[in-house]
This record gives sequence, structure tokens and C-alpha cells, in this order.
Amino acid sequence: MIKFTENRSDDWSIKSVMTEAKLREQVLRIIIENNLSFAQAENTEFVKLFRHAYSDVHSLTRQAIATCLKKNVQEIKTQLKKQLTKVNSKIHLTVNC
Repeated sequence: MIKFTENRSDDWSIKSVMTEAKLREQVLRIIIENNLSFAQAENTEFVKLFRHAYSDVHSLTRQAIATCLKKNVQEIKTQLKKQLTKVNSKIHLTVNC
């Protein structure tokens, strides 16, 4: 089963340079794993911490985090579709939105 928070092939080394995209991804993982509101990305103290540590980061907003989630969902859907095409039996899916 594919799980968003598990290590993925595009995970980065801690020694690599932190980019805005990597930071958004990491914040998204924190929000999801802790069942937090996307608004936490705009928490004043959270923003101060990131601006202090990563002065080049400017687009850490709840909208940017949500966009990152949508991108990840599309990638995972594609992976799941590829896996399901290899199955030789019937599959019934029920989605509760």
C-alpha cells in the first residue's frame, strides 16, 4: 500500500541544501502526520522560525502547502493506477469523500 508519509524515492539527504520545495514538502508531512490545520503553516512563530533558519523562503503559506498536497496526491494516484493495472483479478473500490 502507498502511504504519503513513508519514505519516498525522492527523499533528500539532511546534508543537502534546503529549497522552498523541500521545505513545503517537509511542512506538509508534519501537518499530515500530526493532523494539524493547514493554517499552521502561517503560524507567526512557525514563520519566524523558518525565516530565521531559511531566509530565502517566502512562499510558505497554507495555499502553497495545499498545492503541494494536491501534487503529491496526483503522483500517488498515478502510482496506484500503475499497480492496479498489474492485478489480474476484480477490484471494487469504494470512496467516502
